[in-house]
Amino acid sequence: MNKKLSECDVSLQDFKRLGVFADWSLPTDEDIRFVAEDLAFDDIIVGLWPKKNEKGWKCRFKIADVLSRVISCESAGLNPVLMMWGLRDELAIMQMCSFAGAIMRRKQMILLDLEEGWYHGSINAVSAGMLVAKKLSGRSWGVTGIARVTPTVAPIVGLSTFNVPQCYSFWKPGGDHWSHSKATFPGAQQRNGVIQWRRANGDAKIIMGLGGYWAERPANRNTPMLSLEQTMRMSAIETLACGVDSAWYWSLKWLKKKTKTGRRTRRFFGIID
Repeated sequence: MNKKLSECDVSLQDFKRLGVFADWSLPTDEDIRFVAEDLAFDDIIVGLWPKKNEKGWKCRFKIADVLSRVISCESAGLNPVLMMWGLRDELAIMQMCSFAGAIMRRKQMILLDLEEGWYHGSINAVSAGMLVAKKLSGRSWGVTGIARVTPTVAPIVGLSTFNVPQCYSFWKPGGDHWSHSKATFPGAQQRNGVIQWRRANGDAKIIMGLGGYWAERPANRNTPMLSLEQTMRMSAIETLACGVDSAWYWSLKWLKKKTKTGRRTRRFFGIID
């Protein structure tokens, strides 16, 4: 982009896809309607959390219930994405890949969230990544995690077909969310994340993971707070400036708190019809 960020307009046509994480629960009919009609997004990410205190990876939802919600999302014109809390354990990997395979068709997207459960595993990161790639071979699968690619995450990032770096950079009420590092300032956070994830896997499509919470923020360190609409416009512009044309927002519960109607919601995201 040659224009200054503040001079750029963002339209729906600038993005190939937009989506939102529907939290660690099955989306209700109202959630699905909100994403499909008020947001008019493409994707809805359904989060599956494993049962606690059980060996391996066992979903706390039944396959039939998850499948029912996936079908409802499709009926509303949405592309459902199944996201699972990743555990770096051989039995867990086998079980979560099997669970996802029983629900999602070949071309539907499967996403692994790599956080604490992946950082401390019973098998090494290289073996874990190779096992996931083998079990999800021929499918559209990806991983999501913090903007910085750690040694624990790098092996699986290098094998996936798409990746979602979580480049959250929003002003935290009562403080400076990025005061300790210029690297986490809006714009820089997205750029640094994309550079690291592309370095780990230059062939995988990148979808920017953006925060939909604490939404107000200043344009830079020494300016007044932007409005909600200005903030979302800026984050969209910063994403496009990184050469990324897709974004998923975390998360649905925050967006529903901040937005009320379809037109208001779309303006909140900087989308001009």
